[in-house]
Amino acid sequence: MSAESSGENQDFRGMLVRLSNLLKKDDLEAMKYMCKDVIGKRDLSKIESFFELCDNLESRDMLDSINIAFLQKLLTDCCSGRKDVLHVLESYTKPQNGIHNETEANITQNVQLNPVNPQQQIVYLQPAQGFHSHQMSPSSATYSLPTYDYKHVEKEINYLTRKLGREWRFFMRTLGISDYDMAEMEQQHPRNMREQIHGCFVIWVQQNKGAVNKNMLIKALTDVSVERFDLAANLEDNDFS
Repeated sequence: MSAESSGENQDFRGMLVRLSNLLKKDDLEAMKYMCKDVIGKRDLSKIESFFELCDNLESRDMLDSINIAFLQKLLTDCCSGRKDVLHVLESYTKPQNGIHNETEANITQNVQLNPVNPQQQIVYLQPAQGFHSHQMSPSSATYSLPTYDYKHVEKEINYLTRKLGREWRFFMRTLGISDYDMAEMEQQHPRNMREQIHGCFVIWVQQNKGAVNKNMLIKALTDVSVERFDLAANLEDNDFS
């Protein structure tokens, strides 16, 4: 194997690892269902992870470091258009020099470009009182996503936005926020950690389609990578002072 081929495979495997970290159980089940006519019910029943699904597709010559078309269709159809997932694929396939041809420009539908990643435009909910709004530009109005209310955890989110410190990135990763999304918030709000944190909370609500609650926050706060038991205790006591 040439050094170039080895590098391509390493990039390919790295892309699959990043996707695996983002995908949820429901995403995998939807992808398996879409593969029923390709893999077969018997083999599908043995697949329990995204990696096993990819290995099966590779064995059928339907996936490799160059041919990712079928995988791209699976992710597009089964992940509800999640931008964090599609961004991983885009980062893998886009030209290294960053020059996008006219076809790619048409696909983005004139979405406002951002220096961190020109492919992604995130739609944010209206933040809680005391924070600036994250609005879509007029040019990206046709690229909208549904938004979800978070008033039932608004006090908890505002409290943690004020109280989280340097551990906030580990906390967000525990909630399922990708490093890309955190970098996006840092790009949009340089030198304003509160806005960065609050923006990530909004993404968290969006990714979970509004199905979020206080217990999810407490669990993340007590994770071994965060260990903010003081904040977790305050949330349990409804102490937001």
